[in-house]
Amino acid sequence: MLVRARFDAAQTTPDNRKHWSNADPLSADAAAIPILSIEGLPAAYVPGDPVTFDVTLVGAENLASYYIDLILTAESATVGTDAWFDVPAPPDSQYVFFNGPNDTDNFWAATATFGLQHFLSLSDLHDPDGDGTLDPVDTVAGVNDLIATVTLQTSPSLTGRLFLAFDAATLELDTHLEDPYEEPIPIPSFTELQETLASAEPTELPEIPEPSLLALMAAGAAVASLRRRRRSITRSA
Repeated sequence: MLVRARFDAAQTTPDNRKHWSNADPLSADAAAIPILSIEGLPAAYVPGDPVTFDVTLVGAENLASYYIDLILTAESATVGTDAWFDVPAPPDSQYVFFNGPNDTDNFWAATATFGLQHFLSLSDLHDPDGDGTLDPVDTVAGVNDLIATVTLQTSPSLTGRLFLAFDAATLELDTHLEDPYEEPIPIPSFTELQETLASAEPTELPEIPEPSLLALMAAGAAVASLRRRRRSITRSA
């Protein structure tokens, strides 16, 4: 007697369709890729006003040190003069290495401008005991996912779009080393994260139109609406 059977715990059937409707399409490997992102960025900037946002890292396993470059470019302005990063202080809470009083002792940040690019560099290593032995952590959303709160300054004369992107080529997210003289070892799924960042489009930050332009746009929209209404009345008559 030949018995053929199949079992698939993830198979969608009429009986479990509702259960699987909220599942994402990612494989287990893809779902485990860490996420380095910009959070809290406004939809647009007002020239002369600062823009504040967070750099976060979620899902990093065994993270013991990091080096991150954030790049600012502009459509028509001069970065470093018309738009630039402030040097951030270590976060007060929710920091990736926030587990003890010494966890921000090694935090380092700096800015620099090279040609058409303005850089914010962020770095730290987790040595809470100060003995040179790194202590890796897992970064969890809403718990310890914050790298830095960044302030982007803009001049009153700034115009055009701004663009933000992570430098995938210089990114370092390393795990614990038994011997500090050994070559650093990237965290799990680092290559996949690096490839994702390298292929991603820069985050765009447009300018909020001046009040006079907004008023002109609103007047134009009102005129267009009135014309449509008149045509509608004429046709119905």
